[in-house]
Amino acid sequence: MSNLGKKTIKLVALVQILAISLLTACTLSTQQVTVCHATGDPANPYQEVTVSKAQLNDYIGQSNDIYPVPASGCPTSKP
Repeated sequence: MSNLGKKTIKLVALVQILAISLLTACTLSTQQVTVCHATGDPANPYQEVTVSKAQLNDYIGQSNDIYPVPASGCPTSKP
């Protein structure tokens, strides 16, 4: 195989890897997750909110929000 043929194969492989990486990043940003968002209301302290994985860090950074949501759902009182 010629040197040009080997370089072409490497270039095609690189393009495929970049395409897969880009598609993975797009998929992760559109996936939805549920968070227990603290409301500040003692009668209803948490509300289930569905956000994209891209927005998840905004909720995780708030100390009273809960992620992942417990199997029983959001708590009905503050811990």
